[in-house]
Amino acid sequence: MQETRQNPLLSGMKIIGLLLLACYVCRFWPMLIFVIIYGIASIVYALAKDKKQKVVPSKPILPEPAPLATEQDVLTLAYSLICQRVTALVTADYPSARWIWESPNARQLIQDGREVFILLNRAGGYGRAQVIIHNLQVTGLRYGAVPAPAPAESTPPAEPESNADSDYSLLAFQWVDAHIADLSARCTQAKQNGLDHVLVPETELPIAQSWPDICAELARAGFNTQLLAEGIKITGVDENERRTE
Repeated sequence: MQETRQNPLLSGMKIIGLLLLACYVCRFWPMLIFVIIYGIASIVYALAKDKKQKVVPSKPILPEPAPLATEQDVLTLAYSLICQRVTALVTADYPSARWIWESPNARQLIQDGREVFILLNRAGGYGRAQVIIHNLQVTGLRYGAVPAPAPAESTPPAEPESNADSDYSLLAFQWVDAHIADLSARCTQAKQNGLDHVLVPETELPIAQSWPDICAELARAGFNTQLLAEGIKITGVDENERRTE
């Protein structure tokens, strides 16, 4: 049974009424004056106590305003949107194409308003494209071939090959840097499935001339690799996982 809470003022008035009735029946008039004074004091005290117990509604706590975005936050968001826009444009023209920034400091070049280029693979014969950016927004791509290095005067025949290798080394470094996390995850998955190697097919790799440089970059990252005709085979999955942890 649910208990009901009685009003203390009503309870006090009942007690005072009983005392007044007792004084009247007993004809005890001096006590009647004391009961009247006591009753008035009790009523005033009960009213004051009840007023204090009333809950004062508190003002709603307003949420703190969100911090204003800094210039660096705006540039970071713009760079992310630029990458997404470039991917959308490349995929729209060549669905199976892959791209990476030609320069490792592409973000700084974009902030400085300078020209930026991307390197392409499986893009209909195009190996390079200029990203046209206006007010931190990508307006289009200008496709072209990768420029050949200028031959130096009085240079032995082996020297141009060295320059070409250096270009592939840059491409290999950027490719490994962009795929290192995915390769580590695939090696871990292969170990869980009881496999001792992971094959990176040629459809995921840049041009075949850059594969030896990619193997060298993977070796620096702790992977054991083997160059095959159909791609790059990563062996020694257990050892690779130990190094990357």
